Amino acid sequence: MIRQTVKNTKAVQEYIKNCDSNNWKGTCFEDYPKLDPKQKGGFGELVVENMLRVQGNLVETPTNTGHDRRVNKNKLEIKFSLASSNKKKDGQLIDPDSFTVNHIALEQDWALLVLVGVNPSKSQKNVRTKDITTWPEQRVCLIKKGDLKKYMKKASCVFKRQQGGKYSNNDDYILAGREKFYELLKQPFVKTYTGGKLC
Repeated sequence: MIRQTVKNTKAVQEYIKNCDSNNWKGTCFEDYPKLDPKQKGGFGELVVENMLRVQGNLVETPTNTGHDRRVNKNKLEIKFSLASSNKKKDGQLIDPDSFTVNHIALEQDWALLVLVGVNPSKSQKNVRTKDITTWPEQRVCLIKKGDLKKYMKKASCVFKRQQGGKYSNNDDYILAGREKFYELLKQPFVKTYTGGKLC
């Protein structure tokens, strides 16, 4: 009965087709959307590790599960995101600078948060350019834990509790979407990394 419903219902087939679209096809990130969440996290950590190593940083394995890497003796939490493919009236297209950064835990054992957002190239297809006409191909932001903790107490904070909502005491935060990301970039404690020694 379930198989017949999937096979014979146009709405179900369309839903699967829409979910299966890969706007990163033909790029070095083509297989990224196929990864499960844990694999995506591991991929991002490996990319950042190698990027920092090439820039002359000393990158070491973590000493515990509370951080992802140690860079120049500093404990890093790494978050990596490709720009999201959002479905709107004009289809399911990549929205440049629309990143999702999730599972940020303030009580974990890290000192510096590294947020990496990857945008499509200017020549890439399936990109929504109606709302935004120019963007960098990558965003790498650095945030010290102490600064983030202070910011999280503000009513205007763009991070929200991920599990259990705003009334829970869950130490699990998320940021999603271009507008919230832009608001974060305006904060004076958010630094842009352009290369060289991290800290």
